[in-house]
Amino acid sequence: MNTRHDVAPPSGAARELGMEIAGRLGRVLAAARRAEYYAGILPRDAAGLDALACLPVTTQKAYHDVMMTAPESLKSGEEHGGIVLQTGGTSGEPKFSIYSGAEIREMIRSGARMLGLMGVRKEHHVANCLGIGELYGGLITLEHELLELGARSLPFGPHVEPGFFLNAARRMRVDVLFTNPLFFMHKLREIHEVDPSFGFELLLYGGAGLSRVDAAWIRTHMGVKRIASVIASVDAMQFGFQCPHCTGNEHHTLDDFNHVEIVDEDGNPVEDGEEGRIVLTSLYRTLYPLIRYDIGDRGRFIGEACACGSPYRKIEFLGRGGELLSLSEEAEIWVHQLVKAFADEGPSAVQLVLEPYKHNAHLVVRLEGGHLDGAVVRRKILERLPVLGEAVERGSILVSVDVLAPGALPRSHRTGKVRLVVDQRFKGARAPSPLGEPGPWWRGGDDGAAALPGVRQAGHRS
Repeated sequence: MNTRHDVAPPSGAARELGMEIAGRLGRVLAAARRAEYYAGILPRDAAGLDALACLPVTTQKAYHDVMMTAPESLKSGEEHGGIVLQTGGTSGEPKFSIYSGAEIREMIRSGARMLGLMGVRKEHHVANCLGIGELYGGLITLEHELLELGARSLPFGPHVEPGFFLNAARRMRVDVLFTNPLFFMHKLREIHEVDPSFGFELLLYGGAGLSRVDAAWIRTHMGVKRIASVIASVDAMQFGFQCPHCTGNEHHTLDDFNHVEIVDEDGNPVEDGEEGRIVLTSLYRTLYPLIRYDIGDRGRFIGEACACGSPYRKIEFLGRGGELLSLSEEAEIWVHQLVKAFADEGPSAVQLVLEPYKHNAHLVVRLEGGHLDGAVVRRKILERLPVLGEAVERGSILVSVDVLAPGALPRSHRTGKVRLVVDQRFKGARAPSPLGEPGPWWRGGDDGAAALPGVRQAGHRS
């Protein structure tokens, strides 16, 4: 019997999909009650999705504190082989996740089906440029999913040299690239410089966002016909993907693999269209169950059905930002609100640095992108976020913008990710320059941007 990976679950109908979800959730809750940690917080009669919403939300810190100090209390039974993975630590201390062999096999099957729904076919030749090593599972898990799907894979990894990549990609007729944009965007520009004729058909990416400016460059210079995103968590693996009809940050949820909720600050589900925190319940993790787990990202459900006909729901993924930045007593702002204020400028990468200023903070917004105008970004921040603009006028805080060259921000060598928030206020030292110098390089453009207060353009060493 052939397995189809380019269609939704075999039932195809939302009603039958709901029955499948309910059955899987029942097995997960039954396993969780055998674990000491969950036995203390799960009501005995809790069952079904309606009851799930009544259970407490588990924070990342609470879950991983237990995983580090008393992991056996999270365990529901005997372990028969498995894999240990670790987060990159860009949003806090690195954390471990332990998967059983059965869970990994289920992840591979779900991942292969997801790739099929995204447009990957058996005849495709895929350049796998995801991260690998030091307990990071990106490249390894994708390899298994591509094997399950039946496509040909070329496991380049993220650090491949342009010449080596081009030689193999031409010979093996690569037509799909899967990568993390933060790792590989500058690499694609180097590849284009070596061979402007090189291109491919489909770009799949995960691990970080892709700016509209970078997406336009890829389409123009690489001839890419379609770009699609996967969203995943080390603790729960994939939970969202883009079909050919998804636009912007719209994603389908993999409802029979991870149950997704959007909740308010009290853990209550919000209405469709309302923004909130993304909470996951893994429908396949039974060794170390993961129930109502706050992954630290935000999103909102989209109520309309998708033109692709899939029964999977749709969300708008708004990214990381569940952290409140306290710059002074009167100036506090959520990270996602700050990033949203300048997102339309299309930076390739973002880092928010808090430096000491008087008894408050100097907010330094560091952005990659040669097209960016730091003065414009700063003006949008202060105009669109009056709480910051008014605090700057009073002189209680500072807000600066550093515009850096592509690849200048420090990245995790494992995952390619950039730490979003770096708080240097209590370390007694200025944040290290992303250019590796005591301070940022400044360059005054034709508009005199470097002379404007709070605007710093990164330039070249003289």
